[in-house]
Amino acid sequence: MAAILADLGIDAASRTIIEVWNKVDLLDEPAREAARNRAARHDEGQRPFFVSAVTGEGLPELLGAIEDRLRAEHERLTVTVPATDGGTLHWIHENAEVEGREALESGDTRVTLRIAPAKRDQLERRLAKAG
Repeated sequence: MAAILADLGIDAASRTIIEVWNKVDLLDEPAREAARNRAARHDEGQRPFFVSAVTGEGLPELLGAIEDRLRAEHERLTVTVPATDGGTLHWIHENAEVEGREALESGDTRVTLRIAPAKRDQLERRLAKAG
């Protein structure tokens, strides 16, 4: 697998890679145990996920791991959106994970959010334009 990833220009040791072993529903118990033993030799954060697309086995754990990896890359911010800038508030809800929202006496809205670094610049430009 490392050779294939290298051909694609991907670092096999990257923490962004999630290895998935599919079709575990086809393995008998001795084969499953052998696979679990092989998987246990991987570092804790890089162990493969055992899944079955047919039975759904392992899919909740895989989806949780994907969500955790994506969330870990996001930055947590608290911003104030002017009362006159509903467009930016809508943009935030479409492009970030809103953790909290508070209406201020001024009519502005304070938003606590998690956002991908690539989207942060866009948000900052929108807020600067809104003044």
